[in-house]
Amino acid sequence: MSDHTSEAPDVVFLLLQQLPRPITRVDFPRKDPVTGEPIGKIAMQVLSQQEQILAAISAETFTRNRLKIKPGDSVAGSIGYEDIYRNAVSAEVIQRACISANAYDNGDIRQFFLTSKTVYDMLTTAEIGKLLSLYLAFQADCVSRIDKIDAAELDFWVDALQQEGVTALETLSPEAKNELLVMMAGRVLELTPIG
Repeated sequence: MSDHTSEAPDVVFLLLQQLPRPITRVDFPRKDPVTGEPIGKIAMQVLSQQEQILAAISAETFTRNRLKIKPGDSVAGSIGYEDIYRNAVSAEVIQRACISANAYDNGDIRQFFLTSKTVYDMLTTAEIGKLLSLYLAFQADCVSRIDKIDAAELDFWVDALQQEGVTALETLSPEAKNELLVMMAGRVLELTPIG
């Protein structure tokens, strides 16, 4: 079901419902003691905003329960609270982001860790840190891929600049603006004979 309320759903919205989220495979950070090689691969998917919010809520609940803090009680200035919360949210994100590479290869998206308790109990802090680092790098890479501008888009933005001026660029991210500037400079150099 969707929350989209227009009479004729936008094509982009329909595609958004159908297309899978970005997924990557990474080496699991635990090594085989004999070979020194990673024990295997897992897959990671970029979380939805809802999943990210649920990770934060679960981490908050976990931390308050561990420290026996009642709802509404202040945690301002509690170093222990902040430390436990940061570790808990890392585990919650990992639990939601990691999916079974084997299941994914067979067309199924299934959580690698069924519960966050599994993450807390089975992984070292170093392994959680490494998985979180891999996840954040993948998430950042997905954002940078969104900002990539191809030749057709360059033509579109050149036309938009000619028609609207610099206000046409207000919707672009800083990274996309930088890429557009570099691509435009490259095009100018192609068109302008040197010497």
